[in-house]
Amino acid sequence: MVHNDELHGRALLSSKLRGIKALVVLDDVDSIAQLEALYDPLCSSLGPKSVILITSRNQAILQHAQSSHIFELHGLSEESSQRLFNWHAFLKPEAPPELKEVSKRVVNACQGLPLSLKVVGTYLFHNIDERYWHESLDFFRRNKSGVLGVLRKSLDGLERDERDSFLDICCFFVGQNDILCRAYLEGVYGVGLTHLKLLHSRCLLTFDKEEGTFENQWNIGMHDHLRDMGRQVVREEEKNRAWDEETAKHFLKDERTRSTLRGLSINSAMPLPEEAAKLKLLPELSFLRVIHDSHDSESLPGNNFAGNVLKNVRCDELRLLGWRDAPFRQLPPGLCSTNLRVLDLRDSNISELPRAPFINLRYLDVAGTNISEVPGEVFSRTLEYIDLSGTKIFGTAVCSLLPKPSTTPSIGDSNKSSSSWTVFNSP
Repeated sequence: MVHNDELHGRALLSSKLRGIKALVVLDDVDSIAQLEALYDPLCSSLGPKSVILITSRNQAILQHAQSSHIFELHGLSEESSQRLFNWHAFLKPEAPPELKEVSKRVVNACQGLPLSLKVVGTYLFHNIDERYWHESLDFFRRNKSGVLGVLRKSLDGLERDERDSFLDICCFFVGQNDILCRAYLEGVYGVGLTHLKLLHSRCLLTFDKEEGTFENQWNIGMHDHLRDMGRQVVREEEKNRAWDEETAKHFLKDERTRSTLRGLSINSAMPLPEEAAKLKLLPELSFLRVIHDSHDSESLPGNNFAGNVLKNVRCDELRLLGWRDAPFRQLPPGLCSTNLRVLDLRDSNISELPRAPFINLRYLDVAGTNISEVPGEVFSRTLEYIDLSGTKIFGTAVCSLLPKPSTTPSIGDSNKSSSSWTVFNSP
């Protein structure tokens, strides 16, 4: 599946851009695989005098691309750093006289990195206690992990639930749409939009508008340094969220971390550690995303593959289940949590949804499935997003079930309201 998608993407790039004179930017390329999937078809398709700019934190990738020029980006100058910091810490270009000297030292600790200057400035905003500034400076100087340590200080000003929301986003929601993220956060912490706007005001995330999305739909963005810092906190302290194969294997080995695991994103064909092969219960799991592998886990020998094991696990606290291309025709009983806020089974083999569990759903995507009807219980006033495209359900049958739309606040403008329904259906 992944291989076919990549081939299709390469062919699409080649056909759409053939002969065009263009400036193309490939931002934050972090693997040779990404480079070959994007850069190679561009080189063979773009017209003469086209320019391709690649940004990466790995110089070996730029060398592999046989770049004609490689430029190393340096930090901001001392003057520019001080000005950027001052605008975020004091909302003016100059620091107050009593904080002028210590603010210079804080700026030096940020090493000219714009993200650190903005985040630390925002963190110190409104605090005019000189002793507090000196304590913060001591922390930055003592911390040995460089920019991640400086950024880590920004979490100190967050309440526990706000901090947990930030860590959830770092691990699972960067690049996801805000409707899905809000639905999950509200299901776990009781509030979603409030946390997102607070984190945005602290310069810890961004709301990015993507072409082709709905007027009031935004993608959650985050700087790589902030994402890496959040994941470092989870890896070293929390040990309760697994976002890749390395963290999944590490946390699933230990019974203590299994029993407190709150989030898991895993490939369906990944072999689980022996200690987790007979897993039956994940009592604290609220986020589960199973990524379909082109090697269907059901066809592989043995029962220790993630897809086979997780179908039989009970997750009573589950708020989000994402299992695209899932092989099952009915949702496994252990995953039918009454707490579910998000259910994404796009392109799966499912043909029937159970009725009882879905009274709290905010987000439902069953596009491309064999679903022929949706239980009426799904269409509560809490439902905000539903995608039925490519199913056997006709538009009139869907719309006749919809209650009168309610309104929800918009990410982009707190004074706006938008319809709480985003409905897709096939003619």
